[in-house]
Amino acid sequence: MNPLILRFALSAALGIGVGGVSGWLLCKLKMEPEILNLQKTLETERRANAEAVADAYAEGMNKLTAQTNKFNQTSAGYRAALKEKKNEEAAALARLDTERVRVTISPPGGGPMPGAPAGAAGDSGACPTELPRTDAEFLIRLAREADEVVIKLQACQQLLEDERAQ
Repeated sequence: MNPLILRFALSAALGIGVGGVSGWLLCKLKMEPEILNLQKTLETERRANAEAVADAYAEGMNKLTAQTNKFNQTSAGYRAALKEKKNEEAAALARLDTERVRVTISPPGGGPMPGAPAGAAGDSGACPTELPRTDAEFLIRLAREADEVVIKLQACQQLLEDERAQ
């Protein structure tokens, strides 16, 4: 091969290599401030996002804690009211041993009871009678169950109102 061509090829290759390296260095030096600026911006955005997520999490946890506390308060009141109704039922059932339950039955319209002896019911036409113990026990338990349903409904309504208020 001709040494002149070989020298020319080597110098061309060396020139392209040196030119490429110098071009790359110039490009890197020009781009580095932009890259650093973009990295700083990205890091600032990451920190801001992390703070926003942490704030949202803390706010959510505060709301959850408040809701849990409200629920626990309502639940404690509900359970105390149910316990009170059971105690009232037990006291009423205990009183059945010493007291008689008397009811007065009045006919609709206020006239005398059909089949009642004349004057036996008094002027009002009402007929007093004693309630059998089993019937009295049934009515006491039925009243407690009805009160429990009302208490449960009130507790649910309270929770719903608290939720809507937020």
